[in-house]
Amino acid sequence: MLLDLPEVTILLQELRQEFEATDLRTLYSAYLDRFNSVTDWKFSSGDYFSPIPYESERMGFSSDFLIKKKYKSVDEARWLGKYCAGFVNGRHVITVLPSQRTVKALHATLYDEADSILEMHTVSFKWIGKPEKMQSQVRGIRKVISRPDNTKLDVVVGLAGAFSINLYQYSKDGRPVSVRALSKGWTGEDQLEYRYTSDGRLDEITAGGPIPLWKRKK
Repeated sequence: MLLDLPEVTILLQELRQEFEATDLRTLYSAYLDRFNSVTDWKFSSGDYFSPIPYESERMGFSSDFLIKKKYKSVDEARWLGKYCAGFVNGRHVITVLPSQRTVKALHATLYDEADSILEMHTVSFKWIGKPEKMQSQVRGIRKVISRPDNTKLDVVVGLAGAFSINLYQYSKDGRPVSVRALSKGWTGEDQLEYRYTSDGRLDEITAGGPIPLWKRKK
């Protein structure tokens, strides 16, 4: 079981401690610093720049795609339901998530990478523009660790004790071929397989049964 791996136990504990210790008083200024550092914005239909490929397909949705249209602002794009990924010198540092224009709130994920470890903080802010009422919240902290054996350990903790654990096996050419997955509330682990066409495109994702979770449209 994934929960029996010492590395997972230690990482869950570290992430929970970090989650509880976050200083919410400085969270919005940290977000603004990151947002204002961006030199290039790219827009997409979904979380196209997620650190693990095919996450939308794994959930049974259509593939994410980049949008060539340029928007007047990140606000315009997110109010139209687009994901806004910000880069500094080619390095992905933030993604602002879609939000409704009528709701004075925003959600974003901040990215920090060092060596083989990528850490992400998903944050939210309510009552933007009203300092006396504004509320900051950390909704999740995630680490993705690239390991020497072509695997990636992906651990997330969130609100109310929520967590998920994924252990991905990659091929030598950098494509995910399988994942062991476990989340709070599940009765056991899932094992998913990624299958590809002869030209290297994802063809289907299966979970051990005859019906795929996702299959490429012909």
